[in-house]
Amino acid sequence: MPITNKGFALSADTALSAMAMFVMLFVITAHTGSAAKESANAINAFGLEKNALLIADALVKNKFENPLLGSAVFNEEKHRVESNELNLERFRKARAIESDEFIVKEIYIKENGLEERKRLSKLDGVNCLAVERLVLVNEKKAIAGVVVCEK
Repeated sequence: MPITNKGFALSADTALSAMAMFVMLFVITAHTGSAAKESANAINAFGLEKNALLIADALVKNKFENPLLGSAVFNEEKHRVESNELNLERFRKARAIESDEFIVKEIYIKENGLEERKRLSKLDGVNCLAVERLVLVNEKKAIAGVVVCEK
């Protein structure tokens, strides 16, 4: 069967369309792979932020046996902790906590230009994040900070 001009044009058009389709599929596949990797990194970063915020929140709103997870002042009259009011003596006794995901590298207090830091872990993690909270220490405004790093 002889090839006609009409048949040749149809074949060339089909081949060109198929090539364009394959190039587009390749670009879409490559973009999907990089988007998935970016999403995974964002989820890991969010996990670190979540842990840092939870520890900073617990530090100033609870009273716990490990002062890292609760150094708030306990009001004997009201039989409850005073939220955002820090007991400095308990804060100084904070101990490191164990986790598979993160390490609490250090905690600190900033008050009237003075800064007191306590290093809780000798390990140097990667991708560290500091979270600060406004607190009261001896009825004066201060900033309590927690530095959390990925393992």
